Amino acid sequence: MLRAAVFLLLVILVLYEAVEYYAVNSAKLTLVEPVGAEGSRVIARVYYENPAPLPVYALSLTLNVECDGTAMSSKIANFSLPAGSAGGLFVSMRAEQLPRGTCTAKASAELTTSLLRIVGVPLARKSVNSSFELPRLGGALLWAGWNTTWVEAGGCAGIIVLASPGVSYTAYVLEDSPGRAPEKKMEFSGQGNATSVFCAPVGASPLAVRGYFIVLESRDLGVAWSQSNNYPPRLKLRG
Repeated sequence: MLRAAVFLLLVILVLYEAVEYYAVNSAKLTLVEPVGAEGSRVIARVYYENPAPLPVYALSLTLNVECDGTAMSSKIANFSLPAGSAGGLFVSMRAEQLPRGTCTAKASAELTTSLLRIVGVPLARKSVNSSFELPRLGGALLWAGWNTTWVEAGGCAGIIVLASPGVSYTAYVLEDSPGRAPEKKMEFSGQGNATSVFCAPVGASPLAVRGYFIVLESRDLGVAWSQSNNYPPRLKLRG
């Protein structure tokens, strides 16, 4: 009886490990987005997708960035990508001088299963390369993004705004539709870091609407900031 129970337990563990193996191989990194520079601190966001119904464990995520000769790097360890999720991880780096010009970035993650995590053995390495220019805001920070990369009609997504202390702004959520000018769907004002929630219209259709993006206007900085045209970082409408 005991032998049968042990055998059944081993079978269950093997099957679960096989499902986790599938989850690890399904996960991927998709983009490195510049958030901004505040003094000597540079912030970027690494986007990921985990379509599997299980969390994926990461032993580490390493980000290397070079901007016209100025090199920066950072590493975060021991975290997980939630099941069925797609979002971004903030990575903060220190630079000896304010980076300028075009930047190249490479993010690499070591992913593993729950059992292999115990002994610190990676099962797969995923990476993504991106190039960009850091926003030039005179050392101040002004950025906005989503807590996910997609939403369904009638569903909601979180808005994240990062701004230097004392910096005021007005945030707009615009609908992106082919062949039409962007249409404002939401507006709010704030100062410094803030969060909000946007809910896509119930009748929105992916056949007519690509998704949604955020624009920030700051009189304090005299700038208007907008998410890039890509998905991500824009919020895609899914059917």
